Amino acid sequence: MSASERRDLVLTAAATAFARGGWRGTSTRAVGRESGVSQSYVVRMFGSKIDLFRELFARAFGGVVDAFGAELDRIDAE
Repeated sequence: MSASERRDLVLTAAATAFARGGWRGTSTRAVGRESGVSQSYVVRMFGSKIDLFRELFARAFGGVVDAFGAELDRIDAE
């Protein structure tokens, strides 16, 4: 499994863990368990729980933001 695939796996597991436990009920250890990697590996990849959540949020909503931005640019150009 490539590093990119493993990162995606951890992000998917993080989404599941946060959906189940919420912010307070989810730890990097729980994300590691959910994804099958160690807690220290999760921290090495993302730095902290908040950084992991930020990346998860950006991936989840980045496409929406990009779509709105493109549409606003199109409208602005008219």
